[in-house]
Amino acid sequence: MRSSVDIVRDHYAAGAKGDVGGMVADFAPDLDWKSMAPVTAHITGPDAVVKNVFGTFPGLYKSFRVDIEKLHDAGDTVFMVGHYAGTSNRGEDFRVRVTHKWSVGNGKIRSFEQFADSAQMKRAQSKG
Repeated sequence: MRSSVDIVRDHYAAGAKGDVGGMVADFAPDLDWKSMAPVTAHITGPDAVVKNVFGTFPGLYKSFRVDIEKLHDAGDTVFMVGHYAGTSNRGEDFRVRVTHKWSVGNGKIRSFEQFADSAQMKRAQSKG
């Protein structure tokens, strides 16, 4: 069985390839998702995340990536520290410090919480 950190690492690897199906493959059906950027949301379930978070990216970004600095393995909890980087559809480049907290149980991602400089991302989206 894969470790919690391997499950989270696989999520990011799928995201780097643009593989949304791979990104949500290990999401629990009742995943609890809390984000502040680019969308402020507290939603439940993989379909809601795809529609209300991942689905917003094409309308906001010409390019978007997650640069992982470190994955901290704390057993069933994994913390990612890194940056979001890219270019908004309005041509504004951004690089934003971000931390993610993932909770994993029984081989599934149970919850996600994001901490990001949402003001900087929103500025990049609104300039042009």
